[in-house]
Amino acid sequence: VGRVRELATLHAIWAHVTRGQGQVVGVVGDAGMGKSRLVAEFRRSLRSEPHTYLQGHCVSYSQTLAYQPVLALVRHACGITDGDRPAVIAVKVRRRLQEADIDPAIAAPYLLHLLGSASESERLAGRRPKDHQDSTLAVLVQWSLQSSRRCPLVLEVEVRPLAVRDDPQ
Repeated sequence: VGRVRELATLHAIWAHVTRGQGQVVGVVGDAGMGKSRLVAEFRRSLRSEPHTYLQGHCVSYSQTLAYQPVLALVRHACGITDGDRPAVIAVKVRRRLQEADIDPAIAAPYLLHLLGSASESERLAGRRPKDHQDSTLAVLVQWSLQSSRRCPLVLEVEVRPLAVRDDPQ
């Protein structure tokens, strides 16, 4: 309620996206202001339009988990569930890369390593950390760009604040 202007802004930005112009939007406000509701209403309004919508979450204090939202997005995009075994995860990742016209033989090891695959970690073991990080980022960027060429791609990343405790111990 009362977010007509903000929703209209999101739709104006969406119009740019559907014309092939990438956009980044930040929805910021105090707790209880309706940020999640606004984003949910926007998502609901896109139901009849062709698009891919992926969600990821992270906590604001999590510097040690820098890839946490990316992991959530990759898992969502590939349809990976908590119960999937490593072999099933590998099949899902390779299939999704193929669908995006990306060579799974080149790209999959980086995504599988990111997802915690021990066998892929061993394959990439000799690389310098900076080279490994750069290659992983390149795969993620290529995958996003290739996927967005088929239809608009929306990546929602919600940053959740750390719950603060009142009782010092």
